[in-house]
Amino acid sequence: GSWPSLPPRPRRTAAAPASIERADMPASVLSVAAALSQKGRKTAAINPASAYHAGGGFSTGGRHALEEALCMQSTLYPCLQNVWRNAGAAKGSRYIPQDGAIFSPNVEIWRDSTSAAYAPLDAPVPLACVVSIAMPNLNPRVRDAPTEMFSEPRAYNSALCERWRAALHAACLCGVTDVVCPDAGCG
Repeated sequence: GSWPSLPPRPRRTAAAPASIERADMPASVLSVAAALSQKGRKTAAINPASAYHAGGGFSTGGRHALEEALCMQSTLYPCLQNVWRNAGAAKGSRYIPQDGAIFSPNVEIWRDSTSAAYAPLDAPVPLACVVSIAMPNLNPRVRDAPTEMFSEPRAYNSALCERWRAALHAACLCGVTDVVCPDAGCG
């Protein structure tokens, strides 16, 4: 399949800045997103995804980091698997473009978090979407993804900006009122 291209970067205007709330709490991305959704908010959750393995280690019993937990608690994994198949990427090859995002609309949360042993919820909680982006891997000890090298900090910052731009663009396509973003990085 082909990836949709992003529109040109908007010119900076004197418009009022978006409202940003920062919550430093021991809550998971999905628990915050679920709480907002249950209040009637149209919510997107950001998934810091593996660019090389749909669902991270979810299907292979890998450690339960954020992507694996998102797949365990929601309907996200079939969406990621479908994108991987449609991308035509060989197993272990990059399936998320460096400047792109995976847009998974209408994801439902149906299990509680790992701290609650992934207990089933009484009723599924719908999210407007989950947006998956792959951060650059800077950790040479990560064995299932190549280390990305940047010639200078500006190149690294540019790579991060392109990924976040794609993620926020995808969330805006869904018309969300809230975006729940975890600490995102690899290495």
